[in-house]
Amino acid sequence: PSGDAFCILNQDLFVEFVLHKYFQNVKFESFARKMRRWGFKKVDGDRRAPKSKGAAVFQCQFFQREKPDLCKFMCDERKLKKKSSGENKSKVSHVKSPR
Repeated sequence: PSGDAFCILNQDLFVEFVLHKYFQNVKFESFARKMRRWGFKKVDGDRRAPKSKGAAVFQCQFFQREKPDLCKFMCDERKLKKKSSGENKSKVSHVKSPR
């Protein structure tokens, strides 16, 4: 209800009906890895997740209900690392959340 996370109730059904609809041969572990790359954290033991084996909750500081403008601060960590190892290493490659 707080709007700062989303919950997948059943990983198997999510893979079968959502991931396979948009991606070929994707496993839930690959999806979770991509979520981490974009700044999401898998929250274990979260009170919002049902006590079922297949539930997973993902949370990100830039993913908040009714604040879509925060999404522009999300970025792929691989691109940040690539930029920081490029020719201009003195630039800051991390974006802090606006407060």
